Amino acid sequence: MSSSARLRRALLVVDMTVEQLDDIPLSERQRLLHAVSTLITSLDWDWIVDARLWIETHQTTSLAWLYPNVGIANTSGAELHESLRSLNKELTHIAKTHYSAFFENDLDERLRARGIDDVYICGIHTNYCVASTAMASFERRYHTFVVGDACASAGGDEAHNVGLACVERYVGSGAVVTLQNLL
Repeated sequence: MSSSARLRRALLVVDMTVEQLDDIPLSERQRLLHAVSTLITSLDWDWIVDARLWIETHQTTSLAWLYPNVGIANTSGAELHESLRSLNKELTHIAKTHYSAFFENDLDERLRARGIDDVYICGIHTNYCVASTAMASFERRYHTFVVGDACASAGGDEAHNVGLACVERYVGSGAVVTLQNLL
């Protein structure tokens, strides 16, 4: 690739559903929704993905053993939060059945078909869903970044920071960025 060629970027919005946002304290939820909305609307993305749990049957995932009532397909709780649906931006839904947005679906193939080089990740559960998605993206040889201030965890700041530390350790020291860095 020549130095003048523009890298193609995708944004993966992870698990920003009604029911999962309910696990986040209200002030943190409002901050997170604002940050993710800003990220979606303020930058020129080549593709924006709404990667959220969408479990058709409990037999498709071991997550159902731990969370039998979360991410059930076609329920209001599993829908993308209304404030993100109303942004007038096209988000392509990719069904997740496990922690990583790459697990047993066609996300990788669809990123490659669009010529995506850089993958930016934001959303809920920094310490497992976001971190595992970041590691899976890195394993597939994408330049991978987590927008740290556009993520949160139901486990609070400690769990959030553990997730960011894992990303830095296993994806690289420059893998965690801030919204301000990108704007």
